[in-house]
Amino acid sequence: MSGWRLSCPLKLRSRSTTEGNTMKAKLLCPDCGAELIWKKSKFGGFYGCEMWSETGCGGAVGVHPGTRNPLGIPAPKNVRALRVRCHDGFDRLWKNGGKMSRKEAYQWLQEKMELDGSKAHIAMFDEAQCLKLLSLLEV
Repeated sequence: MSGWRLSCPLKLRSRSTTEGNTMKAKLLCPDCGAELIWKKSKFGGFYGCEMWSETGCGGAVGVHPGTRNPLGIPAPKNVRALRVRCHDGFDRLWKNGGKMSRKEAYQWLQEKMELDGSKAHIAMFDEAQCLKLLSLLEV
């Protein structure tokens, strides 16, 4: 996972390994605890559960375009679907002539969700946070 640092503010469930003098975090599946491994799909790269073919486990996390850096905290399929719905609703606040600027929208998110700036990222939300945001957005 080149470029991934343990000091990342995402506080992932992870195991640490040392290879040479480099510390690397292993991303763990939120469903079964197995390691998430690098995979490719028609939509691009992502980290998915290494046990998927045996168990059908759906733990995964997408990556920032052109990198192997996780977009957020690994989540099961149902939470990832909620995050997509949250982003769709949230983005309407500021994209394409929405009623506020992007900065204002994220300030609104921080206030309504009672989060500081480092935690006000939908990719870090759990199921309860997603449901709260959907309710606030009236989606």
